[in-house]
Amino acid sequence: MGFIKQMWISNLHGSFLNAFVNLVGSAVLLFMQFIAAIVLTAGYNTWCTALVPDNNEKCSIMALSFDEVLYPPNPNISGAAFAIQMAMAKFGAWMMFVIWVWVTALAGLKIFQFHQQESITSSLARERERLVQAHGGSSNVTI
Repeated sequence: MGFIKQMWISNLHGSFLNAFVNLVGSAVLLFMQFIAAIVLTAGYNTWCTALVPDNNEKCSIMALSFDEVLYPPNPNISGAAFAIQMAMAKFGAWMMFVIWVWVTALAGLKIFQFHQQESITSSLARERERLVQAHGGSSNVTI
């Protein structure tokens, strides 16, 4: 069990390439989710403006009687919860956008940590070489 836990922890951080692919993929999905939320919101607002040109506040009231404007009338279609369902869809789309912003920010932070770790590693290697040179080139200096 300890071996599996050690392997899981050692592979947890991945590589720079893995983090970069994660960042690019997250950014693409963030953009796609933003477009989906904009289309949903703009489409609903356009639909409301077409139904009630003077005021969007009346749109939810108009949507409650949406089944009355169907031609020909169809008893199988009910628009009673249309406004609530569209509001939930818009809320879900924008919350998914916020989540993808968070995921993309975390992926960017991971790239920054890899960059910082690489900078520290190269700095420590230079310092080690400087100390080795300062002690006459002996390789038994432990840091």
